Amino acid sequence: DVMPFQYSIHIEENGELIHKEFLANGGDSRLEFIKHLIEDIPKEGTLLAYNADGAAIILISTNSNIAHCVYITL
Repeated sequence: DVMPFQYSIHIEENGELIHKEFLANGGDSRLEFIKHLIEDIPKEGTLLAYNADGAAIILISTNSNIAHCVYITL
């Protein structure tokens, strides 16, 4: 299984750069990862990823493993 454990997000808002991040403390952090990611990503705007294919694989894998808790659409 793929285990997401970290992300770093940079959001440009009104000309200001805002940084949000998550780093797991160990163990199975998938649900915590997804909850924080949903909270941190703005509802509107353009999403760019350094490794979009890899990020999509991790999110899809995580979604299928915790689908009973969270539903993600890509």
